[in-house]
Amino acid sequence: MSNPNVDLNNVNLSSFKIPAWLTELVNGKLKDIIKGISEPKLIPLKQIVQDKKLMGENPGREKGVNQEKVTEIVDNIERNGWKNGELCIVFEILNPTNMSSVLYNIYFTLHRYNASTQVQVKHGVVNPVLPCVVITLKDGVDEILIKRAVAGLSDRENLETSNTLIHNPYKQDDMAYNALSYINTFPELSDDEKWVHLQTVWKPEQLASGLISSQKLTAVLEKVKKRLDLFEPMIYHKTKGDRKEWMYNYYDGSFEYRGLPMTNFSLNTDKIQHPFNDDKEFYIDYWKEEDENRDFGNLLNRCASMIEDKLPKIPTLVILDCNKATAGSELPTHRKKRIESIERQMKHVSQDIRDLVHFVAFLPHSTTHDTLTTMISYEKLKREYFG
Repeated sequence: MSNPNVDLNNVNLSSFKIPAWLTELVNGKLKDIIKGISEPKLIPLKQIVQDKKLMGENPGREKGVNQEKVTEIVDNIERNGWKNGELCIVFEILNPTNMSSVLYNIYFTLHRYNASTQVQVKHGVVNPVLPCVVITLKDGVDEILIKRAVAGLSDRENLETSNTLIHNPYKQDDMAYNALSYINTFPELSDDEKWVHLQTVWKPEQLASGLISSQKLTAVLEKVKKRLDLFEPMIYHKTKGDRKEWMYNYYDGSFEYRGLPMTNFSLNTDKIQHPFNDDKEFYIDYWKEEDENRDFGNLLNRCASMIEDKLPKIPTLVILDCNKATAGSELPTHRKKRIESIERQMKHVSQDIRDLVHFVAFLPHSTTHDTLTTMISYEKLKREYFG
């Protein structure tokens, strides 16, 4: 490694300070949730994980992390090193397991986090680190309050840094998404009561920051009002990294197909696998919504080749995604359409090929409609939708 800029172990933290806005929030509206903030420190990346289960892809960004901006930050680190004074914010895990090296969760400042990871991996840094401050929560703080703290902090961090760092602009849709994340931490309130809270509590707090105009806030609240009764965080599996992360951080191996738990498989390989931890061999295909026709063609070609060339007949287990759904309320419609399309096409497939194909399950997406630790049975949904 010839470029010292990319090894963040070289970052001198002597001039780094806890952001003033962070101290203000922790000592103010979040004082009953947050116990304290550490001084800036370098934390090994292996000790940090993004917790999508709590808040979805990115509590401050409706469409998650923008890879173009991440690449821009990577390029800047390679040329100039880590920006002086720039810090990520992580949360100390209250009860870490002895079996894991992970000690901290990260929910926002994700563009910097992803860039630091990518640049240090790219250049082979031996012990990659991240310049951070650590938030410690008070004992007994529940999940709802953690979500409230994350929503408030990510919103303020976006307002503070969007104009000063290499950063996505903090657009109105993102602000509305964040406001919905916040207001849904008050489940005891009706939608009407949530709206009153946003107008009488949240809006004055936003204006008091001096970082956003009343006109812009009014536009944001109009967007919130239209979606108030529909909003929920979602997780997606669009990339190999997303799927690997779901398998590693969420999936608990409890899903059963034909009475056997699927405990050992990958969604990122075309190699033969043993998903049931026995000697039975399978291919496992992952299918996105937009790729169904191509995936069907590849599947039929593989099966036909095994039959025509008298190769070992290894069945395929298909795991389906509904990556175009934008809310949990849309998932039943998307799943029903996928099953309908698949069953219609399978009617025209020979029995020899049908015997080699198993449509097994859908991946979970919704943090409230689905159980993120398992999959949703294709056959169960088929019976539910079509009898």
